[in-house]
Parts: sequence; structure tokens; C-alpha cells
Amino acid sequence: MQFKLAEPMLFLSDGSKFLSHQMKNIELVYIIEDDPISVILAKKRVELHPAFGTSLTFANGQEALNHLQSVIQDHGKLPNLILLDLNMPVMDGWRFLDSVTAIPLSAHIPTFILSSSIHPNDIDRSKSFEMVKGFISKPLTQVVMDDIVNQLNKSEN
Repeated sequence: MQFKLAEPMLFLSDGSKFLSHQMKNIELVYIIEDDPISVILAKKRVELHPAFGTSLTFANGQEALNHLQSVIQDHGKLPNLILLDLNMPVMDGWRFLDSVTAIPLSAHIPTFILSSSIHPNDIDRSKSFEMVKGFISKPLTQVVMDDIVNQLNKSEN
């Protein structure tokens, strides 16, 4: 008698499921956030979710932009996802988006705004950036992580 191994599945919070071959492998996430508590929470959510790999954190948009430009110059690994706060010192999320969209290789990295702001103007403004796939109000939860996976998988199909 032969046994066939079942393919691993991920059950999302909305009850949907993905077989491992359907699941987008989000190997590298950039977390661009200046609040230490939000950074810890986001890193933990990425670490614990089966669809995500590793994360790199940056305290402001300028640090992330400098790193991204270096990665591109060195033909390194681009992130599969960016979680971006809006209100940060040095370079805020809006200036980061303006700068990164001018770099052809990075202009298509799926980005989710992760902000404490729920101002309609911020939400509307985020829609003007093609790379922004969603606007998330803090805190980052398991349900939100599942929604990100779901949205990224749907966009590939």
C-alpha cells in the first residue's frame, strides 16, 4: 500500500485556504517604521506567518531608500513586500514613495501603507501610487497578514 502525502495548506483568517504551490512566497519584507513597538510587532507577525520569510527594518524612508539603491546597484535581492509607515523623521513615507517610484526596478514592489493615520486624504493619496496595494491602520494583526497574502496571491492570478 502506498500513501500519498497531503500537500501543506495555509488556512487564512477568512476561512479560505491556499495549497503551498498556490501560496506566494514572500521571502523578504522591508519594514519601514520609526516606532520601536510597531517594528517589534511587525517583525513578529512576519516571523510567525508561514507565507513570509525574513524582514529588514529601517527607521525612516531615507535609510530604506539608500539600502534599496545599494541592493539594485549590487544586483542583490529586492524585497517582495514593503510595509511603510507614513509619519517618520528624516524622510517620511510620502517622500519615500515619490523617490522609489522614480527607480524602475523598485517601482513595482508591492507596498502596503501601515499607519496610525486613517485620514481620508492619506488613503486617497496612497491610491495615486501604483505600487501601493493597500492602506492598513495600525496595529498589524494576523488577519491583516492573511489579507496581504490573499491580495498578493490574487494579483498574481
